[in-house]
Amino acid sequence: MQAIHVVAGIIWNDSKTELLISRRPQHLHKGGYWEFPGGKVEADETREAALQRELKEELNLSFQRAELFQRIEHNYPEKSVCLDFFQVYGVNDNVCANEGQEWRWVALEKLADFRFPEANQPIVEALICR
Repeated sequence: MQAIHVVAGIIWNDSKTELLISRRPQHLHKGGYWEFPGGKVEADETREAALQRELKEELNLSFQRAELFQRIEHNYPEKSVCLDFFQVYGVNDNVCANEGQEWRWVALEKLADFRFPEANQPIVEALICR
């Protein structure tokens, strides 16, 4: 089974006290779970370009800087994913759910109160314990 390559943004507010998360649409894999926004990397693009494109498409966000935080490889029964998580800084303030998904800013200490897909759990734990 070939892994699907995905990028996700750990998006901080300006004071670095809150993170932006979004809820996966019900019709998708792990629908209803919360996630760090992002999406699939296309064959002809870099990870950074994919992150820029996905955040613009989903949430109307652009950013100034992104740094690789961690790579996670996870096997679900139905598919395998390779996720590159980037810490994202300097986002514009024009968050808009272009695809109708729910989103919110969450204080770091409240992050564990949300249900994330299994592949995201190591990231949630690393952020909380940092």
